[in-house]
Amino acid sequence: MTDKNLPVFKVLDTESSHGRYSQSTKEITFHDLVKFHGHACDGLYRGTYALSVAFKVLFPD
Repeated sequence: MTDKNLPVFKVLDTESSHGRYSQSTKEITFHDLVKFHGHACDGLYRGTYALSVAFKVLFPD
């Protein structure tokens, strides 16, 4: 799977743990998820794809 086929999640985050929402979105890539999870496994690929499909339905805008 190439990078162009991997979903990128755009999120609205806060400035700090108790702060206001940031004015701009942040991007979370598959490579960010691998760093958090610890390794690129089949479950991470499947979960990332499932989230990309679900988020399009749950948050169409």
